[in-house]
Parts: sequence; structure tokens; C-alpha cells
Amino acid sequence: MEQLEVLLTPELLAMVPLVAFVLQMIKKLPVVAGYMEYAPLVSIGLGVASAYMMNVESPIIPGVIIGLLASGSYDVLKGQVKPKEPVEEAVPGLLG
Repeated sequence: MEQLEVLLTPELLAMVPLVAFVLQMIKKLPVVAGYMEYAPLVSIGLGVASAYMMNVESPIIPGVIIGLLASGSYDVLKGQVKPKEPVEEAVPGLLG
């Protein structure tokens, strides 16, 4: 059985913010407003395209990783993860 090795160079990882930026610009277009559920697929496609343009030997896996990182990075930066209840209520007596 062969082992899969993926080399993510600093140049490839530098493409993550660029892909996230391009994805956000695409999301702002009024033409694609009804198709936002496909944004992660577009992000993966942009990642694969950017890996291909950087002449990566096998661009599919690194491109998918770039696309997934770019789409996930936006959710974290946007603040999607919020606590359901304040800390004081979740752990009584924590703050004194």
C-alpha cells in the first residue's frame, strides 16, 4: 500500500488568504446570491486552480486542502463560534 505525502510549502499556504479573499468577492456578486450553499465547493475549486497555477506536481490534494482552509478560515474570522451561555452561568462560582 502506498503512502500519500502532501507537501504544503509556505508559498502554497500563502494562497489561503488569497483564496478566501476571492471567495468573499464572489459572494458579494448579486448574480450568485442564491447559490451560497455551493461556496465551499467554489473555495475548493479556487484552491485547486491556485495550486495548478503554481505548477504543483499533483495539485488536487494540496488544492483541496487550500480550499478547505480558506473556507474554514472565514467562518472563524467571522465569529461563527460563540458560547451558548455566558461563562458565569455555565460554571457557577467561577468568578467569585
